[in-house]
Amino acid sequence: MGISGRYDKVLETFLAEHENVAEKQGMNLMDVLLEAKGDEKSEYKITRDQIKALFVRMREEIDSVIGKSRLILETDLPNLPYLQAVVNEGLRLYPPIPVFGRRLQEGCVMGGFYVHEKTTLVVNGYAVMRDSDYWENPDDFKPERFLASSGSEQEDATKEKVLKYLPFGSGRRGCPGTNLAYIFLGTVIGIMIQCFD
Repeated sequence: MGISGRYDKVLETFLAEHENVAEKQGMNLMDVLLEAKGDEKSEYKITRDQIKALFVRMREEIDSVIGKSRLILETDLPNLPYLQAVVNEGLRLYPPIPVFGRRLQEGCVMGGFYVHEKTTLVVNGYAVMRDSDYWENPDDFKPERFLASSGSEQEDATKEKVLKYLPFGSGRRGCPGTNLAYIFLGTVIGIMIQCFD
């Protein structure tokens, strides 16, 4: 994805200014991203181009859908697929519920082993959402993996997502606040991007 020359120069100047500030009086979103970029021990790697692309792509989507005269409302979220993809990818990498338990109502076979009824099963959602058998380049931040190009692809992706995308647990015992969390996160991140200057 290319960034137009004007945006690239502005963002490059802004990044350089943030990197060269010796004493900071508080962290903003750009500072956090630059800190993650510079951390050699970080499990998640981010590049300078990814930082620029994230800001430009989200800002363009938000401006084209909402304009510059008002802030995002929760009713705008269905019309902002890239913003939703960014939220989903962030939750995939850093789930709020990384491990959750389930109690089996009846015995069943799992992975070739018989598991008795009333057994408590502990699911490591964090590991499932970073499993290279399910995700291509699982440690990379790629919101595009949540963007489907056609209706049938979207339907297949939704069915598949239920099994491998577990940020709030899954099934009947999943977090009851999941929808509220998506609305809140989408709105807050969208407003942060809108107000970022």
